[in-house]
Amino acid sequence: QERRVGILVAAMDPSFKVPHVPKAHTRAAQVFGAMMWFWVFYRAKKDLPHLLGFRHPWDHHDGGHGHDHGHGESEGHAHH
Repeated sequence: QERRVGILVAAMDPSFKVPHVPKAHTRAAQVFGAMMWFWVFYRAKKDLPHLLGFRHPWDHHDGGHGHDHGHGESEGHAHH
């Protein structure tokens, strides 16, 4: 694809030369681009239900989480 763009630019400006990009740079760009998209999709999976209003931000405990936070008597908390 970059060669086609280079040909189009060269048709408008004959002095334009398509730069050589080392294979390692192309591969690094692909790896970092993939990592970015994986992170975006991961965050979307976690945050999108909250942003769209399907869940409230405080509903992140997956149920079963009462008012007892596991604080025992030894920690100085009295349970009544």
